[in-house]
This record gives sequence, structure tokens and C-alpha cells, in this order.
Amino acid sequence: MGMQVTRRLRSFTKEEYYRQNDQCMLPTFIDMTGFENDDSVITEELLYLVLCGKVKEKEALNDIVTYGRLNGIAAMRTMYRTRLFSYRPIDRIIIVCSSNPDSAMPTALLKTVVNVANELDVTFYGVMTHADVCREKYGNRVQEREKLFREYLGLPGNRLANVINYCSAVDPDRSFEDTLLPAVDVPVLRLLRQILTPEPNDSVMHFEDWFNMLKAAFSTTKSLFYYGIRSFVAVDSRVKLAIFIASLIIGLVLLLFIHTLCEIYEFIIRIRDR
Repeated sequence: MGMQVTRRLRSFTKEEYYRQNDQCMLPTFIDMTGFENDDSVITEELLYLVLCGKVKEKEALNDIVTYGRLNGIAAMRTMYRTRLFSYRPIDRIIIVCSSNPDSAMPTALLKTVVNVANELDVTFYGVMTHADVCREKYGNRVQEREKLFREYLGLPGNRLANVINYCSAVDPDRSFEDTLLPAVDVPVLRLLRQILTPEPNDSVMHFEDWFNMLKAAFSTTKSLFYYGIRSFVAVDSRVKLAIFIASLIIGLVLLLFIHTLCEIYEFIIRIRDR
């Protein structure tokens, strides 16, 4: 964290980090480095877009930021929030910070992350790395940094993990490739088990996604209707009638489809709330 060179979003699916060929369901991790340490409305909007899945794989974050700075926050929201796709909405946030007390803590960025996560009701967790090396070298200063990190995030103790990094100093023979190192693995696995526990709002489409989908369906129906009207005036009477009836049928099918989706959504909500 801190001042970063702007990068593209990069996702890591199960197939990239899990060796076993089985049906175990594991999460997709999305690398979101590249945010500057500020709490501007542009940075906040960029985070919002990423968390809602409005930024595509390998899309340059600096292109979105540049568009917002040149055209204003309202134009940025109109341009990107109204995208019909929902690429990979974020269900959990893991904020990683070094335990080294001499490294700057990006407090403005932390504030922005917390604001957006709370707005979207996304649970976030903290991870402090290099715990063993820094505790040995800096002593009580590491505890002070941990306290500061937790305060900026408003983070309870059960959502913060201190981890040891895999490196040549910890595992010079790279034995972790063939076995487990409890001191390294257990804190990470304990946190992941907590992170992967299902929450009530997991895999639920946001209202904005439903609205955009309905708006697109309405726009399509309207275009078909206008096309049918123009065709009705321009061509032979039998073709007129055929095009008009086809447009009407497609419009009715779309409306029925939308109605069915709304019914399914309400059913899922009722089941979830029981």
C-alpha cells in the first residue's frame, strides 16, 4: 500500500493457485494494487467501480482516473456505473500492510477503502506481513503500528492476522512446496476460514445491476417498437403486418422475462431472510 504505479486489475482463479484436480470451491483473488494514497472523490469512485465489478480484467485503472479528472465525477459515474456487465463483484476485502513501523501507512487510502466498503456492505479484513522479522527488529513499535492500523480501519481483533512471509530466511530449502509449515500456514488458514464463511448478502445482485438490466431491456423493446412503426409506414402491407407482430411478440417476451426475473429475485430474498 502507499504510492503505487498505476496497474491493471489482475485476478487469480482457483486453477492458477490450487494444484489438486478436484471439485473443491475456492475463491478468486483480485489484485487491486495501484491506488494512490488519497481520499479524493475520484479514488473513492474508482474503488466503488472495482468493488461493484464495473472494471474489466486487465483494464487500466489510470484510464478511468484520467477520464474522471478530465470530465468530472458526474461524467465518470455515468460512463462506468451504467455498464451492463458485472465482471467480478468483490465479496470480501483483504487489506495488506507491512509490520515495518518505518514504512509509511497510507491513512488517506485506508479511510477511502473503509468508506466504500461500508457503503456497499462489504466485510473487510486486515493482514500485517513480516510479523516475525519486524517483531525481532523493532519490538514494541510493531504493536504500536498494529494498533494504529486497526484504529484507522475500525477493525476488531478477530479480523486482523499477523503472518510470516514465505522467504529464504524462513524456509531456505523451499520445503513448503512438499509439506506444511504450521507457523506460516496456520494464521493464514485460520483467517481464510473466517473470510470464506458465507454471509447473508453473498452472491446477491445489487439493485443498480437490476436497474441497468431493466433499463437495457426497456430500451431494446422501445427500439423494436419504433422500428416496427417505421417499417409499417415504409414497406408492403403484408411485410408491415409481419414486422409489427414480430416486434410485439418480442416485446411481450422481454416483459415476461423481466417479470420472471423479478419473481425469482424476490423468492431468493425471502429464502435468504428466513
